[in-house]
Amino acid sequence: MPINMKIAARLASTKVLVVDDEYYMRKVVRTLLMGIGVRTVYDAADGPAGLDIIRSRGPDVVIVDWQMPGLDGGSFVRMVRSPDTFP
Repeated sequence: MPINMKIAARLASTKVLVVDDEYYMRKVVRTLLMGIGVRTVYDAADGPAGLDIIRSRGPDVVIVDWQMPGLDGGSFVRMVRSPDTFP
C-alpha cells in the first residue's frame, strides 16, 4: 500500500475531540480536520463535557482551547494526564 494511502487510512480511522467554548472555532477546526481526511470528530463546549467524551468515546487526539471559563485548557490537560484521578 502506498504511503499516501496508509496516511489516509490512518486519518480516516482517527477519533479527534475538539474542546473549545467558542462554537465557530469548533466548527472551523472540525472542517479543517474533515478536509484532511479525519472522519470522526467529537466536540465539547467546555472542559467537563470534554472529560465526559474522553471517558465515553476514547478519542485518539484531543485539541483543547487554553483559555476557557471554568475548567481551562491547562487544568483540563493536567486532569487527563493524571492517572490517579483520571482513568
